[in-house]
Amino acid sequence: MTRSLPCFVALCLMACGSEPTSSAPGDTLEVAPDTVADSADSAEDTTPEVADTAVADDTTDTSDTSDTSDTSDTAGGGCVDCLHGCCEDHCCALDPSQLALTSLGDGQGAIVTPASLTFGTSADCGAPSVLGACEHVKLSEVISVCVCRMESLTVNGTLKVVGPDGLVILARDAISIAGTLDVSALGRQSGPGGGWSWDGDASGREGGLGGSFGSPGGGSSDTFGNEALEPLEAGCIGQGSADVPGGGRGGALQLSAGNRIDVSGFIFAHGGGGAGGFLGGGGGGSGGAILIEAPRVDITGTIAAHGGGGGGAGGDGGSGGDGEDGSAASIAAGGYGNDGSGCPLYGYVEGGDGGAGAFGEVSAQAGQSGESDSRCLGSESWVGEGGGGGGDGRILIKTHTGCACVGDISPTPKLGDVTLQ
Repeated sequence: MTRSLPCFVALCLMACGSEPTSSAPGDTLEVAPDTVADSADSAEDTTPEVADTAVADDTTDTSDTSDTSDTSDTAGGGCVDCLHGCCEDHCCALDPSQLALTSLGDGQGAIVTPASLTFGTSADCGAPSVLGACEHVKLSEVISVCVCRMESLTVNGTLKVVGPDGLVILARDAISIAGTLDVSALGRQSGPGGGWSWDGDASGREGGLGGSFGSPGGGSSDTFGNEALEPLEAGCIGQGSADVPGGGRGGALQLSAGNRIDVSGFIFAHGGGGAGGFLGGGGGGSGGAILIEAPRVDITGTIAAHGGGGGGAGGDGGSGGDGEDGSAASIAAGGYGNDGSGCPLYGYVEGGDGGAGAFGEVSAQAGQSGESDSRCLGSESWVGEGGGGGGDGRILIKTHTGCACVGDISPTPKLGDVTLQ
């Protein structure tokens, strides 16, 4: 079964600590074009899972691996030996994505994160901070991000990001992700960033639709957001059923560096699993948004933004099981459906299982339909429908020399060119 409902972009409301809510009825959904534009708190700390498999990009960069620090002589307005070329009378520099961000700016020096760190994009977004000089920046009427500036950033341990706003890292020199950087949802708790929500919950014994973003959620045929990731929006929350919520959306992350970005570790933006319900199951949340841009980008690690599994449905036998959170290691399974009434002669009605989340080229699955039976006890017995799995997130990589993308990247990223000025 496929249902098409409006999905609205929503900003997390930090004051009440609630999930993001949809915009007022009447807002218009704009479905993204297929082209990439070149310019355009609190939660518990968790240790993200380490992946072995995902969809890989086979592009190989054969460029030199020598030091990329810019030692150009620009005294007197000159333009000599510029690392990334000459822009009129000065050496070219990266113009980061997002209209509100006009340059990399000045920040703190070299930042090296500790072995384990949770950064909140509300409480921890200030200057100074553990991630440099940070400030809140509004990208649109409903989307805000925490922008952190530094000379360079090295993540060797686990950096978990939580909170209502997405995270933007602006490094004048380089960014190295040798550990884990995680903006994923955790169950029904969304990752950082304002994003999309279904307009209303499912009714009766229907299961919720999976969150749609880079690919459709289970039970839906829609996608939301745009490939350029401007403004930087997170994914879509799974639709709730009549009695339980859907999974949280994957968060929003942008990494922008003046010279290079190296990813030998892990970057995750997975969606959360939908809750199992007594009536219908909640839909799984979609993966989030990951934007990586620098003149040179080398990826030998893993980048993934997969959907969460839908929740299972139940009946008089009890509620169904929760869907699994998205993962880079395997497809997020939907929750089990709980059996309802019946008898040994004719069997027992079975609640609908939740749909699996999207995993790269593998699409999200719709929730399984519930059953009814009136043969055993003389009265009709019903169980509900499982929630759909969440869709994939979006990954965009922008470079000047081409991406040396030999690691595991899933879903398949969109590639573009950085803007130098």
